[in-house]
Amino acid sequence: MDLSRLNEPQREAVLHVEGPLLVLAGAGTGKTTVITFRICKMLENGIKPENILGVTFTNKAAKEMEERLHKLLPWLKRGQLTMSTFHSFCCRVLRRHAKKLGYNNNFGIADEGDTTDIIREIIIDRHIKNKELNTPYFISAISNAKNDLKEPAELRASKRSFLQVVGEVYQYYEERLRQMNLIDFDDLLRLVVKLFEQEPKVLKAYQDKFQYIMVDEYQDTNHCQAKLLNFLTGTRYNLAVVGDDDQSIYGWRGADIANILDFPNRYPNTTVIKLEENYRSTNIILRAANEVIACNTKRHGKALWSGQENGDLITLIEAEDGDKEAEYTADVLRAYNVDKKIPYSDMAILYRSNHLSRRMEQSLRKRTIPYRIVGSKAFYERREIKDAAGYLRIIANPMDELAFRRIINVPPRGIGTKCMEKIEACSQSKKCTMLAALRDDELRKLLSPKVKGEIDHFLAAYDTAALKFATPGNLAENINEFLNDVGYVGGLKKIYKKHEESLTRQENVLEFIDSALSFNEKALLDFLEINSLTDAQDRVNDKNDDDEGGVTLMTVHASKGLEFPLTVIVGLEQNLFPHERSLSEGGVDEERRLFYVAVTRAKKHLFLTRAIKRQTFGKQGHTRPSQFLIELPPDLVERADMKTFFKPASQEQVAATFDMLMNRYGGDS
Repeated sequence: MDLSRLNEPQREAVLHVEGPLLVLAGAGTGKTTVITFRICKMLENGIKPENILGVTFTNKAAKEMEERLHKLLPWLKRGQLTMSTFHSFCCRVLRRHAKKLGYNNNFGIADEGDTTDIIREIIIDRHIKNKELNTPYFISAISNAKNDLKEPAELRASKRSFLQVVGEVYQYYEERLRQMNLIDFDDLLRLVVKLFEQEPKVLKAYQDKFQYIMVDEYQDTNHCQAKLLNFLTGTRYNLAVVGDDDQSIYGWRGADIANILDFPNRYPNTTVIKLEENYRSTNIILRAANEVIACNTKRHGKALWSGQENGDLITLIEAEDGDKEAEYTADVLRAYNVDKKIPYSDMAILYRSNHLSRRMEQSLRKRTIPYRIVGSKAFYERREIKDAAGYLRIIANPMDELAFRRIINVPPRGIGTKCMEKIEACSQSKKCTMLAALRDDELRKLLSPKVKGEIDHFLAAYDTAALKFATPGNLAENINEFLNDVGYVGGLKKIYKKHEESLTRQENVLEFIDSALSFNEKALLDFLEINSLTDAQDRVNDKNDDDEGGVTLMTVHASKGLEFPLTVIVGLEQNLFPHERSLSEGGVDEERRLFYVAVTRAKKHLFLTRAIKRQTFGKQGHTRPSQFLIELPPDLVERADMKTFFKPASQEQVAATFDMLMNRYGGDS
């Protein structure tokens, strides 16, 4: 394999095969190239592909690495080497061994909406009336407990009363999931760690299979994921992790930066390699990023540099208020599009909080600048798609009570609240699923002829579909037939009264059915699992036709891993970026890492903006500059005077533009 295109540290990382390895890959330093080349080198050295496990955080990253590997090694068969996300890998393990933990192998995966519904129900049932202990609080607290591998009993035994309440809700939540044969996202990881702890033979089998492990974005791992990797590594210690502690920005969802900071101590004789040559940004942008992040003391020291030119100075725009900030931002984008011929699709506006996008949108619309917002409602979160998926979930897992409740009266079948109470009572008294209760003779005597007829039609379609789905293959066709036979597709007109809306929803459902074509020979459970485990970040670059060619608006968190020739970071004020909540919780280091991520998205042109006054909660007030602006080296930043920033066109420019228009549209007429 030709390694001449790699720089020296990259080459060193690729050639290191045995023993623990920590690759500190700064932003834009070619880490994906290192990972793929290293795997190729391992295969070249005679290591079997089935003995290698590659772990990423998104399906998109896993797929990209697989594609690169197959370009480099056309002989490598798909599936020979395991390249997977943490959740997909753990789901595969549990499909084989769930019964050892008391679950059925056809368990369903509870999404965020399911979790919200269950916990909201528990709060009502347990009469928890403390306003601070609300549904989002419990969701976060239970997720953190699972990531820290804590059981409900451990929290209930706490001396702190609020933790006791969390432990109680956690316990009821787990019981409800088990009753419905459901597992949530955090359980996928936690239960595999539990399995490995309780079943040494199962663990040994996986250790023998995966003798070489590589992990991408290691700075984003939590306690549970680090423990899982430690189990799999065993005594071989052939664990190679790639990451950047300076880009650890997910502490709020459980990521533990100590995993990457302490890696050399946890794994003795670790080889540490730093990738510092950046292939993305100009040196001025990199120097600015280096200076700011150096203010964090708990980090692996590194400094990015580039073989490129120094480039333009960073431009700081200080606007009178939030409206002017948005106007100036839009004017800059238009000017760079017209004067420097930078396509709008090469531009991004990044913000710390979503609410800042509204004024930006207004200014872009006013100037007819095309744009797209990343992070708006995802396709799979739309009501009609969740309904369609609910029909499939109840086929795959008849115990899924949440799916049953969602779809049984969609479209309307006359099954209202009182009828549902009868179904629930029958289910509880007969100790059967709600789906099975529909067939109970005693229950049917209590139902009106119309409702009985609707239920009979539903069950007939269900039974026919269940037989078809029992055998993998023809997945899209079977889904289409079932959703039509059961009356869902045709019933959209009853649910959505406006003709245009019902047509749009129907198109979305048909798109959902078409998406199954990619998995046509797989089982229904596989299709549902893939959709459940597709992270929001996997869809960041998904564009509709309407989106192409526009400025990208997104949060800094969503921008990680992306790059743009022109980047604007807005709202750089104290308590906004860095965020007030993070400052109150002592999290300025993570906020600084977030700013570092934002800065290193820019390739050539970087603009920073702030409003001197900003309206918050209906009141206009003076702001203070973000401390990150103060930490920037003054010689790298120029303040823009917006009165003179856009210079009038010279006579030569006017003449050149006129000639261009005459040539384009013809001047003979």
